[in-house]
Amino acid sequence: MNTDAAMDPALPLDNSIGHLATIATNLMHREMGRRLAEHGIPQGCWWYLRLLWDQDSESQREMSRRVGYTEATAGTAIRNLEKLRLVKRVRDGNDTRKIKVMLTARGQSLRAKLMPTAIDIHDKALEGFSTAEKNDLLLKISRVTENLRAQVDGG
Repeated sequence: MNTDAAMDPALPLDNSIGHLATIATNLMHREMGRRLAEHGIPQGCWWYLRLLWDQDSESQREMSRRVGYTEATAGTAIRNLEKLRLVKRVRDGNDTRKIKVMLTARGQSLRAKLMPTAIDIHDKALEGFSTAEKNDLLLKISRVTENLRAQVDGG
């Protein structure tokens, strides 16, 4: 891999963070999508389930912001999850203008089935990495994400 990518205005694909991240992401999504399909869960719903397992009762707007997709995309995923009876929408007890998305018992129960799948895919992606390398990779990807989020959000 050429480490002087900044010097080459053409930016070869094998030096492009965007390209390499896209390939890795697509491969992980393809495998996760295949495994989710075994449970009747659309791929586009995964990150919303994942988010709700970590923090149940979120607004659609907050979920879209945290996942990094548009509110319209979040709305579609949430409707799909409702049709599958995995989530329900309820009015916020503190502010009835707001609607929160909450997991149903069925949605919550999927965590025990699907998280081991996600962990397996994650572990296979990092196979052969030392603990220090894994931590370093996560730190660097987080920094790239922060840099881009600042730029996109008006930085």
